[in-house]
Amino acid sequence: MRTRLVLVILLVWFLAIVVAFTHYQFRGFEQANPFGDYVLSALAVLVAVVVATALGLRVLAPERPRPRDAVLGLAVGLAILAIAALALAAAKMLRPYVIWPAMVAAGALSYRQVVTLASLIRAFRLRQLTAVEGVLIGLLSLAGLIVLANCLAPLTANDALVYHLNLPKIYARASGLVQMPHLVYANMPHYGEMLYALFYVLAGETGAKLAYLVLMAGAALAVYVLARRFAPRSLALGVAAIFLVEPLVLDSRIVCNVDVLLTYCYIVAITLVLES
Repeated sequence: MRTRLVLVILLVWFLAIVVAFTHYQFRGFEQANPFGDYVLSALAVLVAVVVATALGLRVLAPERPRPRDAVLGLAVGLAILAIAALALAAAKMLRPYVIWPAMVAAGALSYRQVVTLASLIRAFRLRQLTAVEGVLIGLLSLAGLIVLANCLAPLTANDALVYHLNLPKIYARASGLVQMPHLVYANMPHYGEMLYALFYVLAGETGAKLAYLVLMAGAALAVYVLARRFAPRSLALGVAAIFLVEPLVLDSRIVCNVDVLLTYCYIVAITLVLES
């Protein structure tokens, strides 16, 4: 009875968000980029995600890799890429002809982990799904589509337009860090911004916004992985669904902010500590 009540509440909550989204945000696609830009940017982001996950798996070195290790490895790999991007930016070498060969070299050095990742993806199955789990996965999928639409639509978020994505754009165009004494946000730790800058150089603004989609998916999966340590699959899916359909998470005004990135990193850090 409680499970059905929770599902009804989640469904009503989600439908309200869908109505609000279609009413206010969908108009942004009138100014969207050509379809080809989305495809090329998505492919570039996919390459970076595969390399980051392989690097993370190389660092974590699990004895028997499982799909959950890919979720944890992606966070570790993205941290490595962000640090590398900061180093390149400091050296004024944040350029495509530097980053792409480095990305290929990192993938080649982590070739075994790339093969392991491919094997994990091929072997992944959700067996014996219950009706409740099917509904929860449906909610997660629909929420993911809203996040995707928010990422592909033109930015409307003040924070992203001022510094979260504006700074990476400036760094990408200058091929490195730029001193901006009159912008206080340019003098703060840049973990998230350097990650966006890296994706901006790799795949333009669309790539940077799609990186936010990757972070959102990673955070939701990390919530599931952590919950799965203490609860059955259906409850863990419910926890992930509650996280992803939360209105602030689906709000287009937080696209390319760093809150989701920090959430992802915190949850992965807690999970790794519990497993140590």
